[in-house]
Amino acid sequence: RYTDDKMARSIVLTGGAAFDLAIGTVVTFDRTAKTLLVTSVDGTKQLFQLGEYCTINTARGVEEVLTTSGHVLKKGGLVVLYFSEESGRKVVRAIDEISHSA
Repeated sequence: RYTDDKMARSIVLTGGAAFDLAIGTVVTFDRTAKTLLVTSVDGTKQLFQLGEYCTINTARGVEEVLTTSGHVLKKGGLVVLYFSEESGRKVVRAIDEISHSA
């Protein structure tokens, strides 16, 4: 995680955890419910839960998805999600924003 002037504020180590990868287009982002619905490259819709401290790598830098008020994942944006299966849910730990739809 970074400060506004792009200085590292903290680093989260995954300790050898293996993550699954999903690529898709944002359908809906619900900050309150902490969910992200995407259409994957095969056309199926998948619902993801955003994990605590989930970060998004954007063209503007690294941001925390849930606490950064200025950035919202937009419908139609292309994303890569790094997630793990936890109690039957797909929990996202990091997002790479490939394109940001307006």
